[in-house]
Amino acid sequence: MRILSQNLAHGLLSWLPPARRELEIAKSMAVFEKFLTSTEVDVVCVQELASEAPLSLREFPYVHRVPARGSDVAIASRRPLSRQGGCPFPRAGVGKAVAWASVVDAHGAVRVGSMHLAVLSPFARRHQLAHAVSVAEASGEPIFLVGDTNEPRARVFDAWARPHGLVAGEPGPSFPAALPALRLDRAIYSEGLRVKEAKSHNTKMSDHRAVMFEVWGQSVA
Repeated sequence: MRILSQNLAHGLLSWLPPARRELEIAKSMAVFEKFLTSTEVDVVCVQELASEAPLSLREFPYVHRVPARGSDVAIASRRPLSRQGGCPFPRAGVGKAVAWASVVDAHGAVRVGSMHLAVLSPFARRHQLAHAVSVAEASGEPIFLVGDTNEPRARVFDAWARPHGLVAGEPGPSFPAALPALRLDRAIYSEGLRVKEAKSHNTKMSDHRAVMFEVWGQSVA
């Protein structure tokens, strides 16, 4: 299963007049969809999706999105989604939330999450991650949680993942997209899963690169 995450950066357009903002969002989503057609991605996780923007990707008919004070997080999939959930993080800023859904194939299910963590406070990021994982663990399915963590320190993020029995991974720097220096877009996942390949891609419609993971294990193919 190939899982891709992209911060869409619609927040950068918030200062535009409404008509211009709508036009720019539509243009950026067209660029993103064109990029997706060149990949073999099964599941797309997005962050910073403007609440008024549709998420209608032709090849990803199954969609789950969680509103987060004007900027949503969402999951779109080629495969059916089940057990959908998620929430904005308590006392967090615009767009800081997690969306969860189980993605099912012939081999079972994996609990896929799209997350967007706090910008300014490492303390808040750690608690938001713990909250997101605790919600998913109740499903009993292997977890794959990915998104914009706003945490550039790999060592710190690894330390946050370990108490939950999870592994952290990322394909390298993802921000800013044109000349990436910070490793902000990451995944954490159950130890029973394996990441066969991880890559980053400049989709040229965001200040973040997209990150893609090929995930496999007993429950994923």
